[in-house]
Amino acid sequence: MDVLMFSRRFFPQKGGVEKYVLNISKEFIKDGYSVSVITEKAKLRDKSNEKIFGINIVRLNYPKIKYLGLFVLWFKILKNIRLIKKADVILIHDIFIFFLPFRFLFFKKKVITTFHGWEGVFPIPIKNIVHKKLAYFLSNKTIAVGDYIGKWYRIKPDYVVYGGCEKHKSTQKDMRQIVYVGRLSPDTGLKLFLKLYRKLTGFKIDFCGDGEMRIECEKYGVVHGFCDPDRFYRRAGICFAGGYLSVLESLSYGCCPIVFYDNKLKKDYYALSPFKDFIISGESVDAVQEKLFELLSNKKRLSSFVRRGRAFSKKYSWRRVYKVLIKAYTMV
Repeated sequence: MDVLMFSRRFFPQKGGVEKYVLNISKEFIKDGYSVSVITEKAKLRDKSNEKIFGINIVRLNYPKIKYLGLFVLWFKILKNIRLIKKADVILIHDIFIFFLPFRFLFFKKKVITTFHGWEGVFPIPIKNIVHKKLAYFLSNKTIAVGDYIGKWYRIKPDYVVYGGCEKHKSTQKDMRQIVYVGRLSPDTGLKLFLKLYRKLTGFKIDFCGDGEMRIECEKYGVVHGFCDPDRFYRRAGICFAGGYLSVLESLSYGCCPIVFYDNKLKKDYYALSPFKDFIISGESVDAVQEKLFELLSNKKRLSSFVRRGRAFSKKYSWRRVYKVLIKAYTMV
């Protein structure tokens, strides 16, 4: 089977969607399938074509010019139309607009669209809802990363997933060591994270991420940029999680994940998730601080919380997500 994926960003860039697409690609490769990914260039000097982990990668320069830039991108995709022709299935990760004109040229192709994460804007702009609905109706099957997507974008995805994580051995934890994993942007709840951190004494924090709030974060700890958070997860007892993947990863390492929500959508983002009982969540700093201190002050309860979280995370492997994609493919 030949698999073609469309993703706005891809490895070696860091982020939730990038990690998702990379790990799913590896699962396809593991089973002997051919995988190609069409993505944007992060930098002009990036290679246009390369092969990493057995994945054929085509990187295109997408000029950020309203309307015209999209036509330029479509023309560049047209020059790679051989990939679409030979593909048995097209997997689109949020950016259905990249594939839109080709959907009508290849209407018999199996197309599966995955809707990732929220778009950082609340209330949701009407155009964002329209884009989701268009992708929903023009795809054979759809997958949502999170139950909240169906509710807030008013669609009915065929499958719901939450990403995956690897299994990790238990390590010695410092409960006063914190790691933040995610974009350094207000929409992740970072402002509330920092407000809480200012109220904690004797705690240290490392930031694994980058974004518009980098300078502010540097006042409180070391900002390492987008990097592999493995060594920080191993030591930290607490994780300020910016999204689903960082929650799952932190649970697998035996950390206590803390998340904030500052609107109804973000509340559903976590409240409708299967790991809602394994996170410390809230919309106010005082509420989260109270829950955190109550947990840290009770060693028996803390130990149980961590143990149950680790056991829960083992259910969420990348293989499991891959099997959902295979099921969706066979059901088309």
